[in-house]
Amino acid sequence: MEDAKAAQDKNMSAQEQARMQEQIKQAAAQLLEPNAYSRLMLIAQSNPQLFTKALQSIAYLAQAGRLQGRMNDEQLKKLLLRLLPQEKETKITFARKGE
Repeated sequence: MEDAKAAQDKNMSAQEQARMQEQIKQAAAQLLEPNAYSRLMLIAQSNPQLFTKALQSIAYLAQAGRLQGRMNDEQLKKLLLRLLPQEKETKITFARKGE
């Protein structure tokens, strides 16, 4: 009996997670133009951490009133570049004897 209840609880939490994901996608669709939205959904599949950071940033911008209208693809690209960790360029120099 406890196993059935545990399975039911897992099923409900999976349903709640699915519902929350759908609400997040709907909110993103309202804040982003179609091209930007499809780019963000591709990022959700390939890099979930970046997707979460981007959604948080977009929500913050919208709540702070710094997002005028819907965010377009170029604005999303700039935001994503800021969120990506900056890679330091490694430079190797060779010092030869006698030079």
